[in-house]
Amino acid sequence: MHQRASALMIAGIAAVFGFVGVSHTPSAQTQVNQPRAYNPYPPGILPTDLDEEMAWVRREVQFIFNEALNEWRALPHPTPAGNPPTLRGSGYQPVHILGKLM
Repeated sequence: MHQRASALMIAGIAAVFGFVGVSHTPSAQTQVNQPRAYNPYPPGILPTDLDEEMAWVRREVQFIFNEALNEWRALPHPTPAGNPPTLRGSGYQPVHILGKLM
C-alpha cells in the first residue's frame, strides 16, 4: 500500500511538472529559441518596470537576511542555569533575529 501511494504521489508530481513544462507554440513575434514566460494577466495590468521592482525586492530581502545573519553570529552563547537547566539572559533578541532569518 505504501509503495502504491508513493508511486501515485510521484506520478502526480510528474504530471504537475509535465503540465507546467508544456510550452505553447511560439507566435510570429517571439523567437523559437526564447520561451515565453507564463503570464496569466491581461496585457497592461502588470507594470512595465516589474523586473526592476523584483530585483529591488530581492536585494532588500538579501540585505535583511545578511543583517540578521551577522546579528545571529554576534549573539553571546546562551547560559543554562538551574535544575532543570533553563536558558538565562537570552531574552527577546534571539527570537527577533530568528524571525528575521525566517
